[in-house]
Amino acid sequence: MLLVGDDVELRDLFAHLLELRGHLVLDATDVVDAVRQCRDVGIGVVVIENVMPGGTWASLARTLSELLGAAAPPVVMLAGSWAQSDPDASQPGMRTMMAPHRAEQLLDLVSMYCRGIRRVP
Repeated sequence: MLLVGDDVELRDLFAHLLELRGHLVLDATDVVDAVRQCRDVGIGVVVIENVMPGGTWASLARTLSELLGAAAPPVVMLAGSWAQSDPDASQPGMRTMMAPHRAEQLLDLVSMYCRGIRRVP
C-alpha cells in the first residue's frame, strides 16, 4: 500500500494504523514518486491527498491506468470537501473519502481493496 501526501502527520498516523492491521505501508510525498513506486514496486492500493506536488489524485489515477492498465492499483482520495471531489471517483478502483476522515472507514476500505474487491459500495 502506498500513502501519498505532503501532510507528514496525517500520513504517519494512517501508516501506523494500517501497519497495526498488518499492511505493509510505503509512502511518497508527490505524484511523480507515487507513479514510480506503483510502476516499480507493484503497489496494491494508493491513498492520496487531493492536491499534491506534481498533480492531483485524478491525474495520478489516470496516469496509473494508462501505464498499468488493468494492473493499476485502486486509488482512494482523502478530500476536505465535496468541492475537492472528482467525477472520476465513481469509476471502479477510485474512491473519495470526505473529511472528517474516520480511521476505521479508511481501514475497512483498504482491507476490501486488498482482498481484491475493486468496486466498493
